Amino acid sequence: MHTEAEGGSFAKGNVSHTAERADNDHANNADDSDSERAPRTLRDAPAKSDRTPAAKKPNRRDNKKRSKSSNKDTDNNKKAKKREPDAIEKEILAKSEKYQRGLKVTMGDDKPAAIKVRSKKAQPKIEHEKRRREIAILDAARSEMLLTEQAGYLEAEGEMERTYKVTQDQLADSLDINSRAKIFDLKLEEFGPYVMDYTTNGRHLLLGGRKGHLATMDWRSGRLGAEFHVRETIRDVCWLHNENLFAVAQKKYAYIYDHSGAEVHCLQKHVEPTALGFLPFHFLLASTGMTGRLMYQDVTEGRIIGEHKPGYGPNHVLKVNPYNAVVHMGHGNGIVTMWSPRQSQPLAKMLCHKGPVQAMAIDRSGTYMATSGLDGSLKVWDIRNFKALHEYSTMRPAQSLDISQRGLLAAGWGANVTVWKDALVTKVDAPYMKRLLPSTTVSDVRFVPYDDVLGYGHSSGLSSIVIPGAGEPNFDAYVANPFETTKQRQEAEVIPAH
Repeated sequence: MHTEAEGGSFAKGNVSHTAERADNDHANNADDSDSERAPRTLRDAPAKSDRTPAAKKPNRRDNKKRSKSSNKDTDNNKKAKKREPDAIEKEILAKSEKYQRGLKVTMGDDKPAAIKVRSKKAQPKIEHEKRRREIAILDAARSEMLLTEQAGYLEAEGEMERTYKVTQDQLADSLDINSRAKIFDLKLEEFGPYVMDYTTNGRHLLLGGRKGHLATMDWRSGRLGAEFHVRETIRDVCWLHNENLFAVAQKKYAYIYDHSGAEVHCLQKHVEPTALGFLPFHFLLASTGMTGRLMYQDVTEGRIIGEHKPGYGPNHVLKVNPYNAVVHMGHGNGIVTMWSPRQSQPLAKMLCHKGPVQAMAIDRSGTYMATSGLDGSLKVWDIRNFKALHEYSTMRPAQSLDISQRGLLAAGWGANVTVWKDALVTKVDAPYMKRLLPSTTVSDVRFVPYDDVLGYGHSSGLSSIVIPGAGEPNFDAYVANPFETTKQRQEAEVIPAH
């Protein structure tokens, strides 16, 4: 019992001692904290210079300075993070230059000029469209690197050799069987001369003889589609949106036929037409004729969209700009006018020749236009500034002109067909290729889309020759597919809603 009491008292004593120690330590810590917080005497108080300055209220100027300095730091960091483009990126940027539309506005020190927009609502929309355009340009340049085919031209080996001296027979020896079959002559001497047209995918051919003969065919396979005689004078032919419908400029009116040769419509508003043109993205048929009027007709509804009177007499030359769908008309006084359906006055007028305009052609970029006149000159124009770039001369006035997808210029005059390479950009001294077909008169020349073939109609029928490098080797199946099936053709007529 004694031991338990002693043990118990000993435990109580330990607890009391520990409590006293804890109280003493707490008191000492409190004294130390109090000594740090406030001085005990005036002597212990710090001097004025040693005192910490009082916290000031934030100033707006200080905040602006800090924000500017932080922005400068972030800009410097961004500049430091920018790296130099590699070889692939440099190639993409170089290829993207040709997809630019319009000229860049620059100041005197070659810096881009800022376009001021007053409307605050329009400014973000413009910036958004600008970013979308830049993305589309870069995507087009990147997709070009994935193209599988490249265009090739006929090149001379020696200094004394010329490409225009190479005949089609000599060229056929170096071609494969499929390309060799594209060189042929159709003798149709009874109903000539012939005008012709190819579909947008270059697969089907439309022939129209001056004396009333009409025929459609798949010219690659040689399969005849429709052939009949209208027993009237035919001045021009034109495919519509696909090979199912085509328009014919006959003696009195313009007619529309289907793929079987059945008459679908008689367009009595188009009186004595001489030239036809079709706007594929607008489904409009344009025509001009002996009355001198320009007619626009919607082939989906049958309504007349526009009727213009240039006032320059009968017209025989009409071409559609494939880039912006502006209709170009050549007149008898040497003037070329440009029209749109909703404008009663021409968009522009150009004095191109001293005599009547005989033929006209426009490249697919809408930049260059070639014209030929009765004065024997062949001129290349820049449509952007309406200036003549180059001028060529032919022995006889060219009756027909055409520009290929790769920029080759073809002219048919007399019994000759002449093709120039790079004739739109620079003045060339010698032609690229040419062909002479004796005892004939060339009436129409047309390049086949997406193929290195030139077809031309003449007084004795139709001829087809191979021109290396004329067609675009890569095609977009959603735009024009030379190998499309029946199902793809049916789906192409349905325009999806965006």
